[in-house]
Amino acid sequence: MSFSNGGVDTFDPGKGYIGVRLQQGVPLLDRDWNELEDIRRHFERELRRRHIGEGVPGLDGFRISPADADDDVVIEPGGLAADGYDLVNREGVLLSEQGDRTPLPAGDVALYLEAWVERVTSAEDPALGNPQDINMETCVRDRLRWAVRCAVRPEVPPPGTYLLAEIERPADARRVTAEMIRDRRRTRLNLAEAVDRLAGAEVRLGALEETARRIQSDLDTVKQDLSRLLWDVNIDYENQMLYFGWEQDFVVTVTDRFGAPVPNAELLCTADWGALSPAVSVTDAAGRARMSFTGVASPAAPPPADLGKLHRIGQKVAAHALQEQAQGLAAVEYAKVRFDPDELEIISRYSPPGVFDDISAALPLTPIVAVPDVRVATITVTARAAGTTNVRGTGCLQFQVGFWVFDWARSKIIEAISGVRVGSRIGDLLRQGIVEDGFDSGKVAQRLPFTLQGIGDDIQLALKRSLFTDPDVGDDLLHRGGKLGQVIAQEATAAIGARTNQAVVTLLQQFADSPEIPLDETDARAARTEIVQRASQITAGFAQSQRQLFTATRLGG
Repeated sequence: MSFSNGGVDTFDPGKGYIGVRLQQGVPLLDRDWNELEDIRRHFERELRRRHIGEGVPGLDGFRISPADADDDVVIEPGGLAADGYDLVNREGVLLSEQGDRTPLPAGDVALYLEAWVERVTSAEDPALGNPQDINMETCVRDRLRWAVRCAVRPEVPPPGTYLLAEIERPADARRVTAEMIRDRRRTRLNLAEAVDRLAGAEVRLGALEETARRIQSDLDTVKQDLSRLLWDVNIDYENQMLYFGWEQDFVVTVTDRFGAPVPNAELLCTADWGALSPAVSVTDAAGRARMSFTGVASPAAPPPADLGKLHRIGQKVAAHALQEQAQGLAAVEYAKVRFDPDELEIISRYSPPGVFDDISAALPLTPIVAVPDVRVATITVTARAAGTTNVRGTGCLQFQVGFWVFDWARSKIIEAISGVRVGSRIGDLLRQGIVEDGFDSGKVAQRLPFTLQGIGDDIQLALKRSLFTDPDVGDDLLHRGGKLGQVIAQEATAAIGARTNQAVVTLLQQFADSPEIPLDETDARAARTEIVQRASQITAGFAQSQRQLFTATRLGG
């Protein structure tokens, strides 16, 4: 082949040339002619690449299908656009009879199409030598060639190729079935067919739009009907954080879905904890109803007299709360909170069952300053049309109730027993049992009731000073403190008994360890058993007496 410019093509797509213009009176060069052809090919190929895309115009072109042979497939005839070229397979051919002429390899395989341009001279095509007249080769030809090749996974097809299919077959399978072939071609890449499909789709879309308009009209009607049938229940309140015993009003507003108020709607209010008033109500002309929640353990709303006392109780607790927190309730200095005897009875009446169990377990060394334990009360309001049972709307809110009674009672027990000096008084008594030749436990046991009685009398005074605003109230008013007052008194007495026994054990051991006191380990153990048993009997009697006094007071005795 003979080309000017040393056989190097002059076409450079970066220069942006779109054609060649021949001048008169100049030599006609082969490179100008060839650059004109390269420009035409470049724009034609770019048009196919960028705007037409890759794929087959119908369904069958270059489709991979099973072959009636092992390790082979058929490449179906037809056309395909790929990499800017318009390729044609004029008749079905086996994979093994084209390209590299190799059988289908084992494993998972990707079949891809590779295209290239081949230069043809008279050596390959004698007709290009013009034997019919001048008997010489004038121009050579470029021919488009293609081959289908394989990439065994995990290999991938090289850039510029077109993926036709993926084949997945078991390792022991030689024959390829249709189920093993996954077609990856884009089909129906045909402008005329696309126009026909689009026209048909537009007709169907028009019918669908008309149907949609009718449905929308029907839905608007249904929506209006539902908006009148379904109601929104909104609940407004000022304070979500309450102390035990506090009452909080809330307003229920019922509207339909258009925002119009619903008068005469029946409201049923329920709570999983706490008391509601009223439990059943009816909305006014503005669609509103006012209700209240009280943070107490009661299935029904307390009477007005009790509500007033509960509110006053809550105010006393809040008055001794530390600075308010950004969120939630603040810590309370329980040692400073005191009540009247009738308020103590109200606290007992409306406290949750079981709250006083184990109240003396692990008593702290000092009165408690802590945030009240929070109990969440969930309020549900259902709305229905008057005289019907069908619920039209539901609303919900939650109150967080700070339950302070448990820590307050424990603080009062600690405050009372700390003021009667049990350890020092028991120590004075035990030292009276030291005699010249040993320790007289009988003497101590004989005087023990008087000492414990004195401590018991003092604990009564200490309790009244700790519990009540007016510490000079009579013992009978202490006994009117309900279950809470009884538990505090009994647990204080039990704590005195425990501290008495602890003091006896500790001091007798110190006596036995001291060389200056004539008391050996055996006598110390015997004295400890005698005095502790006697002290336990006395304090048990005190506790039983207190229980009887509180019970008699509750029964009106």
